[in-house]
Amino acid sequence: MLAWMSIGLFIFDESKFYSAGGIWAFAGAVLICLIGVKILVSKKRGETDATTETKSSSKGEKENNLEG
Repeated sequence: MLAWMSIGLFIFDESKFYSAGGIWAFAGAVLICLIGVKILVSKKRGETDATTETKSSSKGEKENNLEG
């Protein structure tokens, strides 16, 4: 998405059709999208870590019950 916008603005010279505020709005929209992707990726990693910990703790409980 960022590459498409950059190619359009600079290589095909579409920047002449936008004001400075419009270009800053594009940059802000890209920044918001990147932040959203970062949040989603970090949430996914957190769920995976929590699932692994849950499996490990339940496995330990089973072993403790067998010993006792």
